[in-house]
Amino acid sequence: MRLLARAYAKVNPCLDVLAKKEDGYHEIDYILQSISLFDELFFEEAAGLSLEPEGRRVPIEGNLVLRAAALLRGEAGTKKGARIRLRKQIPIEAGLGGGSADAAAALCALNLLWGLKLPPAALHELAARLGADVPFCLRGGTARARGIGTDLEFFTPREELSFVLVKPKEGLLTKAVFAAWDGLRNPRHPMVGRARNALIEGDFEAFAGAMGNGLEEAAQGLCPGVGRALLALRKAGARGAAMSGSGSAVLGLFDGQAEAERAAALCGDVGESFAVQTRARGLEIEECEGESG
Repeated sequence: MRLLARAYAKVNPCLDVLAKKEDGYHEIDYILQSISLFDELFFEEAAGLSLEPEGRRVPIEGNLVLRAAALLRGEAGTKKGARIRLRKQIPIEAGLGGGSADAAAALCALNLLWGLKLPPAALHELAARLGADVPFCLRGGTARARGIGTDLEFFTPREELSFVLVKPKEGLLTKAVFAAWDGLRNPRHPMVGRARNALIEGDFEAFAGAMGNGLEEAAQGLCPGVGRALLALRKAGARGAAMSGSGSAVLGLFDGQAEAERAAALCGDVGESFAVQTRARGLEIEECEGESG
């Protein structure tokens, strides 16, 4: 059996950092939303575990896909292996959750490929051990996350939305952005609850006004491209704009897919640009025929 998984990126249209905890982690409150940009992963049984990336350059050492596979194999007590091919389309160091989505895909696909039959709760527990966004990526859709990101409240927005993503050439490391946030005197605190309610009620204007990211100021000090991308989106007519996660990608909200595609073309000189739509699921897995890729 060969499996194909599509692992969808996520964006954070609203994110607030509340405080730094004694253990070094930060208390956060933010919206997670699956979007139509995705990576493809192909899985087939093999003697060992291997990862073969295609497209974007992806580091192999410490890769979340291999970590997820090794964790699942160890917890299940199996010696089965897999050849995994990753067709990477989601930019890295962008705050789009590509690594987390790929790890979630590996947990689900290998659970099927190896016939382990682990229940969703067991996969969720493993996902939480891999990273804060991995549990969300197992399901995808729309959620509000609190704590360190694993306390999830899923909900259903009234309308699908269209965004433009712009990824500056420079990437950002999460640890560095949060360290810079720690040095801010008066950090911004976007209203995540207002954004959540606006999505549920289908209040486009209220949601656009609530978009924001408390890490933006810190990120712009490390990566000026973030500010340039936000400005480009607003000039292109974005109704609201915010950095996603810890950056460096930013997103702008537009009135439908046609407007998003027009704006994406206008923003192409600032960085990679993508017109995307929201999605109700974060993963798709199916059997595939022939050679993987």
